[in-house]
Amino acid sequence: MASFKRKTSAELDKMLAEGKEHVEDGFDFYMKGEAARGKGDYFKAIDYFEQARNTGFCTYALYASYADTFHALGDYKSEVAILEEGMNRRALAKNKLFASQLRRNKESAMLGSLMNEKEDAKE
Repeated sequence: MASFKRKTSAELDKMLAEGKEHVEDGFDFYMKGEAARGKGDYFKAIDYFEQARNTGFCTYALYASYADTFHALGDYKSEVAILEEGMNRRALAKNKLFASQLRRNKESAMLGSLMNEKEDAKE
């Protein structure tokens, strides 16, 4: 996985407030992540999404793709965590539609996790 330092949500908020985000760089990383995800290379996709996030790139599409990738790996805890972060991001929180879509995705992820736990308990 990635060898770079993950920025905290507070660090990202500060970057955005200071206008130091690098949207173009973030978009490039996001697109590389989408390409990797499309090929089924989920760990590489996560690395690219993390790099996009670290530039201050903050979009619904990034968080949704990030979550979908964790879901494909069966990592529901990480899926829920990234969706929660997305819902709490300042830039996305201003857009109620995005926040509600992410919330719905989070609820679906949590339901998937519960269903998976029940299946595991049966075995």
